Amino acid sequence: MGREVEARTVHEWVSYHWHLGATQFRLYDAGSMDQSLATVLDAFLRNDSIQVIPTGHLSFYNIEYNAHSLSALDCLYSTHFTSKWVTVLPPDSYLYIAPPHTLPSFLAHYASRPWLTYGAHEWSTEKCREGIAWENATTEEWMGKREVTPFVVEWLAYRRRENVCEGGGEDREKCIGEQGQRSHFTNPRKAGVLAYNEVRETDSSGEHVAYSEMHKNVYPKLHERSGFNQTCREVGAAEEWDGWVRDVTAADFAKLLRKSPPPTA
Repeated sequence: MGREVEARTVHEWVSYHWHLGATQFRLYDAGSMDQSLATVLDAFLRNDSIQVIPTGHLSFYNIEYNAHSLSALDCLYSTHFTSKWVTVLPPDSYLYIAPPHTLPSFLAHYASRPWLTYGAHEWSTEKCREGIAWENATTEEWMGKREVTPFVVEWLAYRRRENVCEGGGEDREKCIGEQGQRSHFTNPRKAGVLAYNEVRETDSSGEHVAYSEMHKNVYPKLHERSGFNQTCREVGAAEEWDGWVRDVTAADFAKLLRKSPPPTA
């Protein structure tokens, strides 16, 4: 995490994926996390579900761009004996698994594979479902009601018409067809590469998962401090607005997760 990130944002991101079925988190911090992080993540820290790895010193060697790759490889090799699957996600990205699957049940179907790739779609952080005013929620209010307060992503209802795919659909280094910019799930005991936003096939026995089955929803700038101060404009039920298409799939999925009991570590 190379930009300023609120502890509230990190807690919400961790909580969301915990409900989805993830049980271990390694947070690579370039010095951007809010100092109240330990307070809001106390429950996760006490049961050893989270490790925070400082990476701010890497900028001293002028290799900030490669810090993502170094962090991904550190995660892969550090979890060799403790995890069945690992992936890299920034705090503005939220996984989606087609119901009724949880993350563990979905990945269980690919137990024999060394790696999977999944696509991405971008959502607006400004255009809201009607009746929502999330810029009014303060950090204090959220911390006091964190068991019942909706995930921010529940409130956002507009996505880009096309999937996120840098370089175009024919660029296999970024995309597979029109399914969006790819990220990896890797079995650390079966593969030696954990790529971020690109496809690196170490062999042909992996699989490119269909967008409809699993993908990540990307909410640009949601993780920055300014993200919680943006004006969230209600847009009613318009089907399209300024190139954004109304779709509450991700919002309803997040709401469903929050109502389900989280997995045990």
